[in-house]
Amino acid sequence: MHRDLVEQRGWFSDDEYRQGLALAQTMPGPLAAQLAMWMGFLTRGIVGSAAVAAALAFGLGGRDAAARILERWPDTGPPPRPAPPRRIRGNPTDEQPPLV
Repeated sequence: MHRDLVEQRGWFSDDEYRQGLALAQTMPGPLAAQLAMWMGFLTRGIVGSAAVAAALAFGLGGRDAAARILERWPDTGPPPRPAPPRRIRGNPTDEQPPLV
């Protein structure tokens, strides 16, 4: 799955895949199904995750229904990523300028 989605197709970064794998391992149920729902969440948010769950729950009929839903749902893109933490002046972890 990693080779296909990350290395060959480049749809997800290695970090995104590893986060999903770690999350999927903490949840009950088949690992591949949990990871697929995470990938659906990354691409279309809650709707993508629900579409994958429906496809897995209802087989091919669910897959077709999920495809129809996703065709009509506007592509809002992935959810916003959190901003990196801000550096605070005087933080002891900041590098200090050399004394002259």
